[in-house]
Amino acid sequence: MRLLLACCCASALRAQAPAEIDPGQQVVLAERTASELARQWINDPRPLYKAWAAEIIRQHEWQPSFRAELIAALGDLSHLEASSGVIGTDEDRMRMVILDALIQGRVRVARNISEALLIRYPAQVVGRLVEKNALLEAIRRHVEL
Repeated sequence: MRLLLACCCASALRAQAPAEIDPGQQVVLAERTASELARQWINDPRPLYKAWAAEIIRQHEWQPSFRAELIAALGDLSHLEASSGVIGTDEDRMRMVILDALIQGRVRVARNISEALLIRYPAQVVGRLVEKNALLEAIRRHVEL
């Protein structure tokens, strides 16, 4: 009787063990999960989640397909004032992460958005453009507009 009970328990435990997933399937599943998280978090009202979404998007080089969401996540830029150079709020830090994603992905943004970011974060914008060797290209695009 005990042997029968032990066999039943062993069978039940084996049936509950997760099936092994092939590495290729794991990569596809992880990509899909990352994409879903990025899509969900970029629309979250909390700056931390928007920043993480922008980082996921940057890491996976999905900027072109998330262009509209990244720009929308910057929020209303019309109220931004010139900065003393201090990045003090969560919204400021979130915009820096989004700015990195936009610059690294070479995403084109409207002139009014570029100007608002440049006025608010002059050193950071120029610094990030120089880091990415995109300063001359950005100046050329700005002059052509």
